[in-house]
Amino acid sequence: VRTSSIPESFSTAEDDREGDSGVMDRDVLRGLHIAASAACDEEVDTFVRNKTGLRLRRFLADLMVLETLRDVRPEEGEGQGARRRRSTLRKLKQQVRRSREIRELGMAA
Repeated sequence: VRTSSIPESFSTAEDDREGDSGVMDRDVLRGLHIAASAACDEEVDTFVRNKTGLRLRRFLADLMVLETLRDVRPEEGEGQGARRRRSTLRKLKQQVRRSREIRELGMAA
């Protein structure tokens, strides 16, 4: 049995009441594999979007908002948390830049 949230799939009102408890881990992992492929390749994302209407790259990028929810600490003032998030984001961007540079150097060689 395959589980899906794509509107064209066979979904009933009963499925909606059930929530996500019926979603199989295997299906989640297979979907994650496809999402990772789409995240790395715009052509795969376009293919998935044309077939399903799902914009996986946009969805994955939008998940960045969850980082801000995770970082909220009651003992910190609002300014301290924001400062820490900006610092973390700067470090992450720096790591991404470094890995791109390394990858480009490897391709050029």
